[in-house]
Amino acid sequence: MPEIGRTDIAANPVTRGNQSRGPAIGNMWYTAIAGDVVTLFSIYGHQGVAGFWSMAVYTTLGTTLDARINAPITITPTNTTPQWWTAVVSIALTAGIEYGIAIGLHSSPTIYEDAVPAPITTFANDNTPPNPWVHAGNSGAVMSGFATVGAPPPPVTGIIYPCRAQLIT
Repeated sequence: MPEIGRTDIAANPVTRGNQSRGPAIGNMWYTAIAGDVVTLFSIYGHQGVAGFWSMAVYTTLGTTLDARINAPITITPTNTTPQWWTAVVSIALTAGIEYGIAIGLHSSPTIYEDAVPAPITTFANDNTPPNPWVHAGNSGAVMSGFATVGAPPPPVTGIIYPCRAQLIT
C-alpha cells in the first residue's frame, strides 16, 4: 500500500515540544487516485518526559504543506520501548491532489529522526498541526512517521438474512 511520509526507522531519538513537522519534499508525498483513503497513522518513538503526538494530512503547495484536511488525530505512547505507535483512521483523499503529513509534538515524547538524502522538513511553531500550514523554517532531519493509504471497504449493497442450517443424516 502507498504511504505518505517516512516509513523507515531513523537512528536518532530526540525530544521536541511545541512544534509540528512534516516532510517538505515530494518523494515523501503522495498523489491520490480515485477511491484512496488514509487508513492508518504510524509514528516511531516512545514515551519520554510526557505528552503525545498528533497527526494530520495536508494538501501541498510548492515545497511545503498547505491546507489541513482532517482534525489532528492523537497518538499517545504508553511505555519507554521504542516501537511503532498507530491510530486507525478513515480520511478520504481527492484524486489528482498531492498530499503530505505533519506530526505535532506535544510535551516532548521521544521521536526518531535523522537526515535522509533528499527531503527536508518544514516546521510550524505550533504543537497542533495548524490549518492552514504556517511555515516557520526548514530542517534537514526527517522524523519516522507516515500515513498508510488504502481503498475504502466495499459498500454494503443489500440485506443479509440469516440462514438455517440443515442437518444431513
